[in-house]
Amino acid sequence: MRRMKSFFLIASVCMILSGCSSGYDSEKVKSEESVTAAVNEEKYEIALVSFFGTTQDHSFGQATWEGIQLYAKEHDITYKLYQPEEATSDNYIEKIDLAVENGAKIIVCPGFLFETPVFIEQDKYPDVKFVLIDGQPHNASYTETRINDNVLSLVFSEEQAGFLAGYAAVKDGYKKLAFMGGEWRCPP
Repeated sequence: MRRMKSFFLIASVCMILSGCSSGYDSEKVKSEESVTAAVNEEKYEIALVSFFGTTQDHSFGQATWEGIQLYAKEHDITYKLYQPEEATSDNYIEKIDLAVENGAKIIVCPGFLFETPVFIEQDKYPDVKFVLIDGQPHNASYTETRINDNVLSLVFSEEQAGFLAGYAAVKDGYKKLAFMGGEWRCPP
């Protein structure tokens, strides 16, 4: 358990640091993804099941993928990217199943769209570790939320970024500030 926690801590730091990198080399990322995709027969220890989109978005998806790559290379661990064809829970579950079939022991799922798939898969694969970034596992009807021992749910404290932005504005001399709040409500 201690080793798993240290992995998640290092992986989180890698994702943050990779998001702060000075440059973006799309050819390098494309060639690494091509190499990863070309050797499907191998077993992979870490898998990223990405949301419907790309790992070259200069944002969340790219930072997660680059963090996984960095960690895996530093620790000589195999890794693979799985990208669903559609943004549905069924497609996410299909890719998670494929990742487990290909030997994944750790599966990273970035974003709230994975909350229901991870809720289902955490029971199905108790020996696989799941990292759910920016979400908490719940059933499709939002009536049950559960985080099993094999799931690490990383939820950002978004209000802290707002506080720091306000503090920076005041330090820069701005004195007339406003706040616009909002509330996220889950569908019934």
